[in-house]
Amino acid sequence: MNSTSSFRKIILGAVVSVASLGLSFAASNTSFSGDRVTVSSDKSFEDVSSAVKSLVAKNGMMVMAEVDQGKMLSMTGLSLKATLFIIGNPTVGKQLFEQDHGAGLYVPLRVFVYTDAAGKTFVSYDRPSAILAQFRNEKIGMVAQMLDQTGRSCQYGGPLRPSLPWGAAQAPPHSSWRHFMQKNIRASLALRGSLIVIAAVAPTAFPSALAGFGTLHGLAFSAILPAAVVLGIAWILLRRSGFHELAVLIRNGAIAGALATIALEAVRYTGFRMGFMPGNLPELMGVLLFDRFALGPTTASTVAGFAYHFWNGACFGIVFALGRFRLPNWWAIPYGIAIGVGFLVSPVVQGLGVGLFGVNFGWHFAATVLAAHLAFGAAMASLLGRNWALGAVPMQCYRARQSY
Repeated sequence: MNSTSSFRKIILGAVVSVASLGLSFAASNTSFSGDRVTVSSDKSFEDVSSAVKSLVAKNGMMVMAEVDQGKMLSMTGLSLKATLFIIGNPTVGKQLFEQDHGAGLYVPLRVFVYTDAAGKTFVSYDRPSAILAQFRNEKIGMVAQMLDQTGRSCQYGGPLRPSLPWGAAQAPPHSSWRHFMQKNIRASLALRGSLIVIAAVAPTAFPSALAGFGTLHGLAFSAILPAAVVLGIAWILLRRSGFHELAVLIRNGAIAGALATIALEAVRYTGFRMGFMPGNLPELMGVLLFDRFALGPTTASTVAGFAYHFWNGACFGIVFALGRFRLPNWWAIPYGIAIGVGFLVSPVVQGLGVGLFGVNFGWHFAATVLAAHLAFGAAMASLLGRNWALGAVPMQCYRARQSY
């Protein structure tokens, strides 16, 4: 028996098996034909691909993955430009999965950008209402209709417009989905603002104590520790909510900020050993935390001081991750410098007796502080650009590597 005959028998057996298993589902089977939308564009493949990603973001969705099928097929000798975009939104996914887990076979949605033999670019996707109609579920149908309107909105505003029959003069249809997303964006903004305030508690406690607003020992129990607990609880709850992207930002910002503090310490400690700093700041934090300024540092107080120092770095990272929105990673550099300038005019320098910008100690104090915070910002920018981090997350488009 030749290999072709064997292959046909295997396929035939598989079909018969599937058919027999399918008898139990006969009552729920629905015959439907997907309503495919294919639109051509006179623009280049690269321009259309870039515009598709931008339009997806503007319409409250996100690109969850890109599959370069052209590159994959090049291994077979076929030359073409073709990219499959996997798009969706966790909030939408949650609504669909609450109704039927089988929706996972069709969401996230697929948008295919490719060129034909003549080099013309096309965008193709299946209309969500068509592929989700088989579930015969009213709520799924409503979400699918909203997704249809999102697709139409993308067509009106993007690179495909010159080839569409309705022309460029018409406005896109009103989208109830856009209204729904705007409500979620407002909620997200309120959450971001609240989380930023909570994260800012620890870094502001030290200058507040030196300004006379209580002691650092007292603020540790009344503000620093409670804020850390609230932030941790918020992170846990957000991971399980429709605002998962905020939990990811908290995680990424905390890790990047804490690790970037190592770079800051490398510069600061070197400056301290060279006599450019009036004292070892983490040790000062430690004795103030343990309320033993007059007694001097111990191993425990020094460890606590460094732990607080690194937690401050983590909190600064969280504030940046939550507050930057569309800003690219390199904005962490001026952000770090701004923190350094803030330190130089804060009550801390007055408490150290060096005056504003360290004028009473010498120019090298300010130079060391600014260089250390420049290193902090640069390290954080680099860390946020790593594969484990999500980088900039726009308000409408959380480009996270996560599944529904």
